[in-house]
This record gives sequence, C-alpha cells and structure tokens, in this order.
Amino acid sequence: MIFCKRVLSLCPRKICVITELITNRLASKTFENINYSSSFKIGDISCDDLSINVRIPFCRAQCSFCLFRSNPWNPKLAKSYLQAVKEELKIYSNLFKGIRVRTVYFSGGTPTLMPEGVAEILEQIEQLYNFEGETSIEANPLDINDKTLSTLRESGIERISIGVQSFNDGLLQTIGRGNESKVALNAIKKAKDYGFEHVNIDLMFALPEQELEDLKHDLKIATDLEVSSISTYPLILVPYSEIHDSVKGGLTKPPSIKKEHSMYKMIMDFLSEAGYQMGAIWRFSTGSGGYCGPFEFKDFVGIGPSAWSVMDKVFCVNTPSLTDYMNSLKSNNLPILKGTVFPIRKAMKIWFLRNLYHTKVSKDEFKRRFNGEIRKELKWFLRMLFIFGLLKDEEGYLKLTEKGLFYASDATKCIAVKLLPNISLI
Repeated sequence: MIFCKRVLSLCPRKICVITELITNRLASKTFENINYSSSFKIGDISCDDLSINVRIPFCRAQCSFCLFRSNPWNPKLAKSYLQAVKEELKIYSNLFKGIRVRTVYFSGGTPTLMPEGVAEILEQIEQLYNFEGETSIEANPLDINDKTLSTLRESGIERISIGVQSFNDGLLQTIGRGNESKVALNAIKKAKDYGFEHVNIDLMFALPEQELEDLKHDLKIATDLEVSSISTYPLILVPYSEIHDSVKGGLTKPPSIKKEHSMYKMIMDFLSEAGYQMGAIWRFSTGSGGYCGPFEFKDFVGIGPSAWSVMDKVFCVNTPSLTDYMNSLKSNNLPILKGTVFPIRKAMKIWFLRNLYHTKVSKDEFKRRFNGEIRKELKWFLRMLFIFGLLKDEEGYLKLTEKGLFYASDATKCIAVKLLPNISLI
C-alpha cells in the first residue's frame, strides 16, 4: 500500500487522474480473460427467481449513439421473429421448472414497433411460467399513440420507459433521433393519461455540443412533467457506433471529463431538490419501488438476437444474427453463440460491480449468495476503493461515497466499452 500513500500525497488534480485510472482498470480488468465456449450449454441454475428480458431487434433507423445493433423494421420478418421467440421461451420453460419469473422487460431495438407481438409474447410467458409479476417496456416517442398504448395496457404492461434523450431539437438532430421534442412531450403526457403505474424517461448527457444550460433545461422540463423516474445516461462511445466514428474522425467533440462530471453533479443536485431519490448511479425516482432497466436484475435470461443472460455464475449471449437466431430455433436449439461459467472469485467481483450500480451492496446478501464475508472474500479489490475514499461501510451495506459516484459512473462506461463489443458484434 506504499503506492497508495504516495498517490494520496500528490496534488488533488493528480489524485483525481490516478484514481480514475485505477478504478477504470479495476472495473475493466474484471471483465478480461473470460473463457467463452462456442458450444456452451446451460446446465443446472441455482437461483430462486429470474427476470426475462425480451429483446425486440427492430428499429426504424439506427441511432448514432446506440449501444446495440438493430435490424430495419420489417413486418414480415417480425412475424418470423415472433415465432422464434415463442420457441425460445418454450425451451427455457423446460430448463427452468420450479424457478419463479419475477419480472418481464421488453427492450430494444424498439419494442413499441410491434405492440401486438409484445402482447402475444407476454401471453405466452404467462402461460408457460404462471407469470403474475411486474412488466415493463421501452418506447420510442414516435410510437406513442392511442392504439399502441391501449394494446400495451390491455396486455398487462404496467411500466413504460420513453426514450426522450433530450428536449433540445438541435441535440436530437445531432444524435440522429427522428423526432422533434414536441413529439416526446406529447408522448409522455399521453402515456400518463393511460394510467401506467410507472412512467420513466431517458435523458442523455455529455453529448457533443451540449452545454450545462441545455441539460438544466431538459431536467426542468422532465421534473415539471412529474414523471415517476428519470434515467440519465452519459454518452458511451462504443467502437461500432456512428457517433464514435465522428468523434475519432474529429467531426464532433464530446465534453471533457471535467465537464461531464459537472453535468452529473448538476443532475444529482437538481433532481434531489426536485424530490427525486437516487435509485442507481444513473436513475432517479419519486416514491418507493422505483424502476429497473433490463440489465439491472440480479438474475435474468435474455430472449432474442444479441440478448445476453446472467444466471447464478452463468453468462451467455445469443447470436447477433437474426437469421441464425431464427434458424436455430426452427431446429429446436437455443441460439446461444457463446457462454461461460465464471470462476467463483470472478463471479463475486462481477456480482459486486453489478449491484454497486444501485449505489450500495448488501453484505448479508453477498453472504447468502456466496457463503462468505464480502470484506474478506474481496479484501484486496475493496481496499483500493476504501483508500481512495470511494466506498464506505455503513448500516450493513458497502455504499458509494459522493466522490465514489463520479468514478462509478466513469467505470460503468468503461465496462460497457470493454464488454459490449465482445457480445454485440462477434
């Protein structure tokens, strides 16, 4: 620990730079050297309940910032995809007998392009798994109309997350969104009128050409609309996105990391003052219950092309090819492209980092899951976080400090850049 003492004796600016390098390295190193098998088969799963994330792989157009590849909308192809999803759900229902399905989430792509298909899938899940839990869906503002909302509500969808990204028309054009801000405003109001239990909206920050006042304007509109929760995501430059190429080619420039941190601080302060509580690093909610994105659940199975699953110590990802996905299921085979069973120490670290996204990790829950004390099992991994003032031990939890929130945001971006290219484009 001599190195840490020397670092802490440096000037604050240098400490910040080194702390960021160390935390990003700790996070990304956890996801290195994963031994995937291309002939992976799912065996026994040791968990009491699961969530299901159904990935709808279609969009009207690929947004320049998006972390996930999608297929152009094709109604005929969507019918074939729908049949394949039903087959995949049947196979998993036989593998997971006795495991309760807790939540179902429809992610994208753009699920609201096919509301009737979503209703069919949800009905299938209810029949196969005796499902009676929580249901959520992601929505594009362009799809929010009476027919779509009526179909979703009648099918049992309770929670909706609308991809607003910004209420600034100039910024929407910069990131390739196909709508003006007034479309999003009307969509939010209409969704609230249809009585969804929870309405979340997504906003982005650290975008090219975005200023602090632009972000403040977005937050003001969002809070005035009194939505249930607001998810705020920084721009993540994955190497296969259009905006990544623009930045690397010098055509556009995102804000500096210092300015990004200023934006994140503004988000935390503004939303706290407006009565929103932080439920995760990038998510703020009113009241209890909150809202969870598709990858926040502790154990979940992914359905659809490029969907991935995290179950116990198992991690696997489906083929990104829609054609290969459908052909596999026609042959009654799961469309898994590759997978692995994490060694226990790596499983512990990954579980810790995934749960830390919610700003705190339960020591008792770690003990139940891994039959060990977290401070002992992850001693050296955690020591660095404590020394640099990013983590505190309080009331049965390991919690991020205010300083730790900034570095956790940066580290989460680092993990996405490290992990997503390996599982999205193979």
